[in-house]
Amino acid sequence: MPIVCLYVDDMIYTKNFKSMIEKFKESMMLEFDMTDLRMMHYFLDTEIMQYVGGFFIYQRKYVHDILNMCEMKNCNPATTPIEKGLKLAKNADGIRVASTLYKQLLEA
Repeated sequence: MPIVCLYVDDMIYTKNFKSMIEKFKESMMLEFDMTDLRMMHYFLDTEIMQYVGGFFIYQRKYVHDILNMCEMKNCNPATTPIEKGLKLAKNADGIRVASTLYKQLLEA
């Protein structure tokens, strides 16, 4: 039985049997105007690297986009994003932060 994932106008599918997926693909192409892009490399901000034994999923481009948006593309990497045991306090004299940018970063 094929496994199919459909998102707006993008579709990915996988198979157990090659002949079954070929029949599925042919029937879909007869019914809808679509293009077979073969092996998937990118889907919904997620990169996929496929090889004979399986696949690897990663979001390198997504992370780079966030770093660019935050103007942090040249920052030094850290295993922990904050100092361990740090107590946060409000700084009344601190620089005002754009609330919409802050919310975007939290949602990303």
